[in-house]
Amino acid sequence: MKDQSFFYRDGDRLKQLDIDTIAYVQAKDNYCIFHTALKKNTYTIRISIAAAVRLLPSAKFIRINRSDIVAISHIEHFKKDEVLLKEPKISLLLTKQYYDILLKKIVLLYTPSNKHNKKDELLTWEEYRAKRLKELEENQQKYQKKKAAKEAKRLEQQSKYQRH
Repeated sequence: MKDQSFFYRDGDRLKQLDIDTIAYVQAKDNYCIFHTALKKNTYTIRISIAAAVRLLPSAKFIRINRSDIVAISHIEHFKKDEVLLKEPKISLLLTKQYYDILLKKIVLLYTPSNKHNKKDELLTWEEYRAKRLKELEENQQKYQKKKAAKEAKRLEQQSKYQRH
């Protein structure tokens, strides 16, 4: 949706709702309840959650479970099973399926584990995971080399001991 608002029917009137004021949307039967951060207003509109997902800009909103959509800008923090919104202060269920989608949508400020590299980078979740996996592989290879060198040294000492 290119416009920053939409109209909905309220009796015989058409009312406008500004998309930027929406904090989250909850599905209730054949209706969705649009909750705003400003004045904590709610608007009950006859629309399915699937239609609401299509209506709202995907760059600004994300579904977090079967019944809830949140504005990304209103997320204070989240963990594997919960999203806490800034305003209104409310905790919503975050299911595993949507947790993975949320991680792919956000930009993660990544600080490399290398202590000498003080540069911070902005990465998507996939970029972070790829970088982290590469670091883990490198660490695993270093560990394997040290282990092999230790074993070689032990075998060398053992063979010297057996010769004497």
